[in-house]
Amino acid sequence: MQAAIYHEQVEALLRRLPLVHPQRSAVESILKRQEAGSYGEDSLRYWLTHLSPDEFHSIYYDVRLPLLNDSVVQIDALLLNEKYILLLEAKNLAGKNIFDLDHQQLVRVVDGVESGMPSPLTQADRQLAHLKNWLLEQGIPLPPMEALVVFTNKGAIIDFTDKSDPKVKRVVRVENLPWRVRDFANSCLEVVLSRRDLNLIEKAIVNQPPEQKKKVLRKFKIEQHELIRGVICPECQFAGMKRLPARWCCQRCSHISKSAQLEALRDYELLIGDRITNRQLREWLLLSSADTARRILVGLGLKSGGADKNRYYCLESFKK
Repeated sequence: MQAAIYHEQVEALLRRLPLVHPQRSAVESILKRQEAGSYGEDSLRYWLTHLSPDEFHSIYYDVRLPLLNDSVVQIDALLLNEKYILLLEAKNLAGKNIFDLDHQQLVRVVDGVESGMPSPLTQADRQLAHLKNWLLEQGIPLPPMEALVVFTNKGAIIDFTDKSDPKVKRVVRVENLPWRVRDFANSCLEVVLSRRDLNLIEKAIVNQPPEQKKKVLRKFKIEQHELIRGVICPECQFAGMKRLPARWCCQRCSHISKSAQLEALRDYELLIGDRITNRQLREWLLLSSADTARRILVGLGLKSGGADKNRYYCLESFKK
């Protein structure tokens, strides 16, 4: 699956945000949560390798399936078999996590501070309902299906307000996941999905709609002029490398690079837009020469449109 574009956008935003900007801590917090989620997915992948190949048909991660209302159902991991489908929702949550099953919420206690959030079980149930609807839309019969919430944080404490509720069995620590998968698989004896059905599901997953870039500046209420401009030195991270003939020179550490502008253009695409003009390039890279800017744009082989002063270049056609 492709890397999460939103994660790249947040990384680029943090790179381009001044240290004293009032929104920097909020951006850092989002990035920290994303990295925790990435760690959780790695842990999920590791423990699923403890299943032997004959225990499932295929496993897919970060699944995005389109629905009829133009929305998308997102699933952390999906296990497919001709006898069953298992949906996994990974949570890398530290502290004590108490499932309040009556109120469908998760009560978290971290460093003595208690807070509430929507129940991951409710989230998993919603994803499972969307998946069932999608299968029916494709004319695919419904096999036995279950949605599990998988805690990937080793230090997490899991508790329930009602330990006798059947939903308790749907919350599992990641190290116990292989055995929980086997328990469910052993209860599914009848073949329901044909080779054609499995191919249809796999084709949809492989051809899933690409993740769309978010309006990340708008989300954090940051104006474009608040961003740090210039080419960032790959050696010391100083912003504002000086353009010399066919190369860039860092004014702090004297590092020389012929391609440092590529990262800057990727940041522009992630944060501002897919199209850039000569003037916008000069403003973003802190260039004074329109000829230099034109040579950079033409040299990248970008697709272009418009004419004369209205000419623009498509950054989506540029591969870093």
